[in-house]
Amino acid sequence: MYSFGNVSKANNIPVNGSTIFNIDSITKTFTTLVLADMVKQGIVSLGDPIDRYLPAAVVKVPQYNGTKITLEDLATHTSGLPFMPPNIWLNNTVGSINPNYSSTQLYQELSNTTLLS
Repeated sequence: MYSFGNVSKANNIPVNGSTIFNIDSITKTFTTLVLADMVKQGIVSLGDPIDRYLPAAVVKVPQYNGTKITLEDLATHTSGLPFMPPNIWLNNTVGSINPNYSSTQLYQELSNTTLLS
């Protein structure tokens, strides 16, 4: 393991093997690479609506003016979905993510989402 720098400009604690980083932006790259590979293999198409891959009995995917959200919309961040589902926050406090958040809660929020674009 090799590291360089400090935790922050205000904190002179060196980064090390136990330092925790928020990796959400990096996971977007990994997820999209897997999607690209699945498209290349013919498993999915970028134009596939996401409701094709979600349990219809549990979640109603929102549409905007009758247009369904596609895998391409998710990959290019043009779905109109919010940055985070509003019900993910612990005690409704932005910044404190519920560690027990479930797919059921995600499906519930997705079903209640109104797209603005």
